[in-house]
Amino acid sequence: MKKWILDLLKCNKTEIRISKNDRYTGEPFSGIVICNGRRYYIRKGILLLISKEYLKMVSQIKGLYEALPEAPWKAFKNEWIRHMRLIHLEMLYDALN
Repeated sequence: MKKWILDLLKCNKTEIRISKNDRYTGEPFSGIVICNGRRYYIRKGILLLISKEYLKMVSQIKGLYEALPEAPWKAFKNEWIRHMRLIHLEMLYDALN
């Protein structure tokens, strides 16, 4: 785990549980980082800074997007598509903040 990532989290108390390391680099491939009582998951070598509940909600919305045929995305007059795009944009802003 890179030190700058842990510095970004500003942890007073850090616990790292690695379940699998990358066989080439030796970096953590999967596991959990517990920082100030919050859990952050490592998946495929990437530390997820989004809570598990929020990630579940985002994946459900992603599934809705993927279920849509390609043609409606080009339809700007469709109110439902516009509504879903605004929700998606708001979630991206929340995730970045």
